[in-house]
Amino acid sequence: MLDATTSTAEVLFQKSRTLANLLRFEESLHAVDISLSYEHNNADRWILKGTDLHELGNYEESLGAFDHAIALAPGNTAAWFWKGKSFLNLSRYPEAISCF
Repeated sequence: MLDATTSTAEVLFQKSRTLANLLRFEESLHAVDISLSYEHNNADRWILKGTDLHELGNYEESLGAFDHAIALAPGNTAAWFWKGKSFLNLSRYPEAISCF
C-alpha cells in the first residue's frame, strides 16, 4: 500500500506527464515541481522536469535537471539523450557528443 506522500507525488507526476503530452509544458513543469517536493529522489520526475524546461527553451536550466536524474540513475538513456539535445541547442557540441 502506498503512503499519502507517495500517492500524492505519483498523482502529480501522472498529471504532469499528461500535460506534457498535451504540449502544456508550463503547467507540466509546475505539477512536476510539486511532485518533486514530495519525492525528490526519482529520476523519472527529474527527466520530465528537464524535458519540460527543454521544450520551453530553458536549455541551460534543463541540464541541471538531467544531472539530477543521471546522479540517481546513471544508466538511464533518456536522461543522457535529453541532456545531449540540450547541449546541442546550446551549440555545445563536444559535450553533446559525450552524451550520445
